[in-house]
Amino acid sequence: MLIAKHVEEARVALESKLVKARAIFAQRYGHLAAKEREAVLATVTQPQPSPIHGEHIEEALCPACGSRGGLIGETYVLSSDEGVWFAPYAFSCSACGLDLDGAEELGDLAEEVPIDMTLDEYYADWEPDEDMYRDR
Repeated sequence: MLIAKHVEEARVALESKLVKARAIFAQRYGHLAAKEREAVLATVTQPQPSPIHGEHIEEALCPACGSRGGLIGETYVLSSDEGVWFAPYAFSCSACGLDLDGAEELGDLAEEVPIDMTLDEYYADWEPDEDMYRDR
């Protein structure tokens, strides 16, 4: 009973976020002609790289407005044979302001997938944690 209640509350909260994001999108871009809207969205939705090692941003379509959004997650390597994997934990769309957090809100977007990144690229900006080596 409690689980069903929690699931229903989460579904309602997510639907509320989607409705709000769609309204914001319509308010911001609804008055523009299709070509103008496309040009503006191409600029507004440019993906930005994450400055944090291990954090990665993959492009994904926004479930609210259909624009390009950023799926934020961690990258990891299980073994050199399997390559680099991406585990998303959040989504953000600058076009409509939608922010989703956690697997519950991400739904199908939360699926872990292999990404096109070499091991050299993955380890390029990695620095060892000095405290780990000094047992601090």
